[in-house]
Amino acid sequence: MHPEEAAMDSDEAPEYGFRNVNSIRNVNGIRNLNVVFLNRDRKHPIIQLRTDKKNSKGWLFIKLLLITVCLAGFVGYESNYNLRQDLKNHYYKTYEKLSQLSNDLCSKRQANFTPILEAIDRDIVGQQHLHDELKNWFQAIGNSSFSCALFVGGTGVGKSYTANIIVKHYPYPTNVLIISIGEKKRYNAFKTALFKILRDPIILGKCAHYIIVLDYLKTNDMPLLKKISDRLRAVSNAYHLVLQALFVFQGTEQNIHPEEDMIKEIIPEARLIKFTSLHTKHLEYCVLREASTIGIDLSERDFIVPMVTNQINVSRHGCKSVRAKISLYSV
Repeated sequence: MHPEEAAMDSDEAPEYGFRNVNSIRNVNGIRNLNVVFLNRDRKHPIIQLRTDKKNSKGWLFIKLLLITVCLAGFVGYESNYNLRQDLKNHYYKTYEKLSQLSNDLCSKRQANFTPILEAIDRDIVGQQHLHDELKNWFQAIGNSSFSCALFVGGTGVGKSYTANIIVKHYPYPTNVLIISIGEKKRYNAFKTALFKILRDPIILGKCAHYIIVLDYLKTNDMPLLKKISDRLRAVSNAYHLVLQALFVFQGTEQNIHPEEDMIKEIIPEARLIKFTSLHTKHLEYCVLREASTIGIDLSERDFIVPMVTNQINVSRHGCKSVRAKISLYSV
């Protein structure tokens, strides 16, 4: 009798089970057993090993591909950056040559400022010194690439009127840029004007002589004028442009204006042109001129001249309100 075999734990069970066991003896008397293995969900270790090897090779390939793409992108960025820098440098060199040619083309014919001086002598009253001061300013153009003038004085003495004459008779009328918008937007308008200055000589073949006019300025606008002047000076030197700036200050009752020493410190190229106060005889001339402008015949109504002059405080308002007063007699 065989001893009893100990019960087998479930952990010691073999990896296969039996079923449909048919006991058949062969010719040697050995019993053949038909064994059917049970299928398990567990993957075969050899197959799993092969799969892991395939996965590791796939990840390695992906990593190498990503590294290659990154390196190619970096090299491409560097080469594109260098290309952009080269194109930028070539553009600036070409622009400088073209602007130099444009400046030379304009310099071959001297700008004619005589119509401005003639109109000032004819239409501006009480400012006999203005002819010589503006003539000196115009003659100095070309000695330096940037120059500017500041008009200061009381109300109604002819500052804005003179600026309008310069704008109207400037030798290069399409190169006049007027900035007269609100206080906060002036510098943005100036940048737009500066873009036009840099574009036109090259694209349109214009002469590189420009004037920028800013009107209705106050004494507290000096930091803005310094900023604009510094920018114009840098641009004119870099691109061979002849730039003028005309700054017109508002008049006050006390005829307050920036000090000349302060202006020279802020804008070394500035010319301070002071407009003197007017007198009664100047006001009478303004009345006659405005009457002729709006078509009023004073030959038979000469009483209008003393009547209007007596209604205006010339030291305070100058010729500012003459047109409004005389237009009452236009009917």
